[in-house]
Amino acid sequence: MDREFNVFEGPEAFREYAEAWDALVTANDAGPLRLEAAATSLPGFFLRSRWLNPWAKQCWVGTSVFLGALIAGKEWSAGIPIQLRRGKVGRFEVTKFDFAGAPWSDSVGIPATESSAREEIALAILRWARENNSEWVVADFRELADGGISADALVAAADACGLTWERRECSRAPLLDLADWEAQGRPLSKNLRKQLKQSQKKLRAAGEISLEFTIPDPVQAALLFEEVADVELASWKGLEGKSHLAEGT
Repeated sequence: MDREFNVFEGPEAFREYAEAWDALVTANDAGPLRLEAAATSLPGFFLRSRWLNPWAKQCWVGTSVFLGALIAGKEWSAGIPIQLRRGKVGRFEVTKFDFAGAPWSDSVGIPATESSAREEIALAILRWARENNSEWVVADFRELADGGISADALVAAADACGLTWERRECSRAPLLDLADWEAQGRPLSKNLRKQLKQSQKKLRAAGEISLEFTIPDPVQAALLFEEVADVELASWKGLEGKSHLAEGT
């Protein structure tokens, strides 16, 4: 069945199409295509409607929200949530496209049921952006995992569209494999060895720890955004008329 590319505009898109969108994200998280980031990454947290819907209701004035979808019949094959807004890239403030939810999101990608659908929607969204929006200067997808399949799809799409692209590391989570470090004959400091022994002792005393991953209730998330907006309004930003969040509440 042929796939049709659609772009739904407005903050209500994440509520109106929540069922189909969340089903796509769930299929992506559970399937063999879950190669976007490390195994410890939260599965689709910043892609789900329960996060994006309250975020979209609070996004500030001047921001346009879009949900791109590749649909075959009633099934969604791929999707990408983006926004058009003013924001900084390096030292410069420009009009840019980035993922919906930014700058309060991390580990985001393009959910899809198969690789060809991801590649197809990456190309379609960039072509749509060029043909329908003349304001933007750059597409800033810094939430992507470096070397991930979504990043590769967007790079290939940029090449196909004749767009100049640049790939750089925006952040890095430090990780040291202590066992490998010691296996290579590299000594640990006395203080670090002491800290590790103390931590191990505390963990053994605590026993098995049960962790539960939950997604915030949309009502509670909306209340949190409102509280943050009130704090910003009372800060120097609000006093100087530079508040962003308060304008969108």
